[in-house]
This record gives sequence, C-alpha cells and structure tokens, in this order.
Amino acid sequence: MNSPSEQQPPTPILTAQANTNPVAMPPNSLLILGGLYWGLPGTILSIILLRNMMLKRRALRLQRQINSLERLWQKNLC
Repeated sequence: MNSPSEQQPPTPILTAQANTNPVAMPPNSLLILGGLYWGLPGTILSIILLRNMMLKRRALRLQRQINSLERLWQKNLC
C-alpha cells in the first residue's frame, strides 16, 4: 500500500463548465465545442459567434486608432 508521501495529488477533472466565457476560449476550441455538442447547427453558430468576436475586436482597434489620430490633429491645431 502506498504511503501518503508516495501518493500523487488527485488530478482535477475538467468539465464543460470549467470555462463558460467564450471570449477567453481559443477560436478553434469554440468551433470544436459547437460541433461536438450541437452538430452542424452548433458549428454554424460557432462560426457566426467567432466572426462577431473578430469584428468587434477590429472595431475596437479602429476606434482606438481614430481616437489617437483625433488627439494628434487637435495638438496640431493648437
């Protein structure tokens, strides 16, 4: 029988609820999860959600660039 010092700590059991925030998940895992749980409709929904996330990121990046250009323009006017 194993002594307590020889026993390994129990490995954590990963569940589907381990990460419920889709933004934190890599895009590929979002597609895989959609396909595994809901088949083709889930895959299509995952692709739409992924595209939506990418477009939001692009919009935020463009908004930051516009803001910085407006600040530069205001400095040059003064």
